[in-house]
Amino acid sequence: MSIARIATFESKTGDSVEVFRGIDEPTRAKIYKGAFDPGIVKTLGTKDQRRFSPEAFPGWISKGGGRLPYTAQVNGDLAGLIWFGGEAFPRHHFPDSPAQPPYTMAFRTAYEAPGGGTFEGRGIGKRLAVAGLADVIALTRNGGPGGLPPVGKVGVWLDTGVANLDGQALYHHLGNTERGQEPVGFIDAGIYVPPVEPGAEPKESRVGMIIEPEMLEHIAANAGSLVTFEASR
Repeated sequence: MSIARIATFESKTGDSVEVFRGIDEPTRAKIYKGAFDPGIVKTLGTKDQRRFSPEAFPGWISKGGGRLPYTAQVNGDLAGLIWFGGEAFPRHHFPDSPAQPPYTMAFRTAYEAPGGGTFEGRGIGKRLAVAGLADVIALTRNGGPGGLPPVGKVGVWLDTGVANLDGQALYHHLGNTERGQEPVGFIDAGIYVPPVEPGAEPKESRVGMIIEPEMLEHIAANAGSLVTFEASR
């Protein structure tokens, strides 16, 4: 396991942010520690506590031909995480989706900041995602993990809770570089209402979202307006 710095940017609040591709043991430990932060627990429960535990991590990172994480760090503190991986589109949840990409991704920015609060609302998630998308498109130009096609040719899917309105707004406008522009990013693929099991509390409904190849190419082409890539990337 290793990491490489691929980009830098300044957050909306003046943070100097570094973007790293990959994961090493110190980074895994940071993500595991952050999985207990209240903001992460509020949105994910204990999912990341399981995924990034020393015992479960090797299996998780190798799933789907291999997952590719990207982290944003401010003075060594974990400020954001995204990851990409091969995972079949859940067509039984979102049967009316206009496309069924074989890649998924996930976002996290609700990590505790040293000065109080979290790293949310600083523009870090958007810029981290743009840097990661541009990088993973370039890395898979000739094919993805496990024999999958290039990310830029097939798109990416994700799902999120229906109450996560801030997240949905971010995903819809991921490729926008100015206010007032028409949305450039993910589009909705449907809503899945989980069945209620006897004696259990109802689970939150999920919004499925996809981003199609032409949108990905737009984001990759304009990524340099939001982040500064390393020359050696």
